[in-house]
Amino acid sequence: MKPTFVFLFYILCSCLSVFGQSKETLNLEITNLKAQVQTLDQKNQELVVKTATLQKDIEFLQRQIDELRVQALRQPSQMPAAGNPPTPTNYPNQPTQQQAPPPPPAAVKTTGQFGRCRATTQKGTQCSRNGKSNGYCYQHGGV
Repeated sequence: MKPTFVFLFYILCSCLSVFGQSKETLNLEITNLKAQVQTLDQKNQELVVKTATLQKDIEFLQRQIDELRVQALRQPSQMPAAGNPPTPTNYPNQPTQQQAPPPPPAAVKTTGQFGRCRATTQKGTQCSRNGKSNGYCYQHGGV
């Protein structure tokens, strides 16, 4: 029994030395992992601060929406047009100078440069595609 135990102990020790890592390697890995944990902690703190800031912004905007709804219910005829909503008086970073309103957006052009295709479809309706220089779309012979 004793020789078997010694033999097994010898095999176990030789396996540990062959497959095990040295202390320097383990210490290096531990140092790298600690550095990664510190980096992740810093990023986590940055995200916590950003989340708190965004939450405050959301709360502020929700209060503004609620105030505008109350105003709309009190005075529906005096509300401005949808294109020019009022700017709340206590909005942060409000400019001190009065700025000119932006020009109205240009009308959206729904047809091509040469208008709608002049061809008639099999159903008997006018083709809905945009025409090319000769008045027809690409499918009906536009050039």
